[in-house]
Amino acid sequence: MMASDRATDRAYIEEIYPVLTLPNELISEIFLHVIPAYPRSPPRYGRRSPTLLTHICRQWREIALATPALWRAILLDGSIPSGEHIRFLASWLSRSGRFPLSIQMTDDFAELTPEELDVILPYRARWEHLRLHIDFYQLLPLEGPMPLVRDLEIRVPRVTIPPFPISYRQLPQLRSATLWDFDYPSGFLPWSQLTSLTLVCKSTSQCTAVLAETLQLVHCTLVIYTDSGPQLDTKLAHWESLVLIKFVSDSDRPTAYLDTFILPALRRLQIPDEFRSPGPVTALGSFISKSECKLQNVHITGKRTASKSSYRMVFPSIRKVSFDEMLTGWLELEDERDSWVGYRPDSSSIEISSDSE
Repeated sequence: MMASDRATDRAYIEEIYPVLTLPNELISEIFLHVIPAYPRSPPRYGRRSPTLLTHICRQWREIALATPALWRAILLDGSIPSGEHIRFLASWLSRSGRFPLSIQMTDDFAELTPEELDVILPYRARWEHLRLHIDFYQLLPLEGPMPLVRDLEIRVPRVTIPPFPISYRQLPQLRSATLWDFDYPSGFLPWSQLTSLTLVCKSTSQCTAVLAETLQLVHCTLVIYTDSGPQLDTKLAHWESLVLIKFVSDSDRPTAYLDTFILPALRRLQIPDEFRSPGPVTALGSFISKSECKLQNVHITGKRTASKSSYRMVFPSIRKVSFDEMLTGWLELEDERDSWVGYRPDSSSIEISSDSE
């Protein structure tokens, strides 16, 4: 082909596909907006997968493979055979360069094979976000230094008493944790480092025991399974937001649990209407008075027994009072859980409102 023909073909391609004329650095940045925002994991194949970008043309394949940020969030799917997992893990990890990593396990994942452990353990120094769904005995090989881990979720499929002592104390960057119902010891995590904590399917006494050690906590979500009876008062000076929710809609109602907290810095509260007794407005007033806090946002879930106007009348200083009668328990949220960190209500979710009285 003559040079003039090649130039003509190139001009034609650039006219039809102007994206190919962009600098590789810009195309790489565009690719990062195709996949879910880190630390959420993209699918291995299909839409929103970085693998798809390698199948468009040779230029895009080269750019995608040279963009390590595309491959840093990895999903371990329990429905995938182990051999395929090993190839997938080795491929994506090798492409991730020196970037910190997000490792997530699906809810049907139960066991890491020795071969899979051999692939991922050499990268532990780069783990930053971990969502583990494995049997307790498999937590032992993961014990040890994890210098970059900031966010940790652990869910043990079968609730058992740990057969051996285990702790994850060497996590100097850990700030956020989600722990499902298993019997972890008091020294399981460096509790005093945490600023955000979610405890799922716990009794009120189990929650209280852990919270006494979380001196720097700012955001807390407590998914209560059962009421353990009266608890001692707990003062936590830094809490800015608290979410209380039942694990299942027909579980015991810890109606007095909120009264055990003294939270002077609290600004946002989400709580089921039925968690407050004898009356929701009176109980909230008692809590505010005891904590001497300046609540700005209150979100009431489940069937309500008091109108929005009654809250406005008694608490004119609360900027926003909102309701969600559809939310009655944690399990009702399972289909809506975020693909990375699960349901972690914060100020934005607390402010979902209904203007009806």
